[in-house]
Amino acid sequence: MDQPETFPQLVGVLDTNDNWALASATTALSEAGIIFDVVAIDCVPANLKASEPKWRIRPSRILVAIEDVSEARSLVEPFQTPISESKDIEASSAVKPGLIWRGAPDAPLVQRIGARLIGTFFVCVGLVILYEFLKESPLLGVLFSAALVFVGVWVFFKGLA
Repeated sequence: MDQPETFPQLVGVLDTNDNWALASATTALSEAGIIFDVVAIDCVPANLKASEPKWRIRPSRILVAIEDVSEARSLVEPFQTPISESKDIEASSAVKPGLIWRGAPDAPLVQRIGARLIGTFFVCVGLVILYEFLKESPLLGVLFSAALVFVGVWVFFKGLA
């Protein structure tokens, strides 16, 4: 006769509001062949909540069958700590190329080329102003053009360093 259908008991292995952690955990479970379900929950405990999640999602819980709990928990364990509090992520995001204006030796090539172009522009404008203002106002023309040429040379040489 008709037997009632039995469903497996499901256990929660991850509660999060971080989209990256949810996607990574579900991918790990899929690759391991573990069947899971993601359900929305009302709230996430404070210690698991991402302080500033990049993509806002509703708090979610990943459920797995009771037979797969130990393997699933070991797979999602790296995603228990929100990404915003991870020390490795903060350390790697702190390494950024320096700005050429502050004398950084590791400035990107595009900054170096830009500095050379801007420096050349300032030198040219300074020389044109010297030529034009020298007839009308010699002191103002010389001072203003000398300042532009000085800034242009300084910026140009920052691009070479």
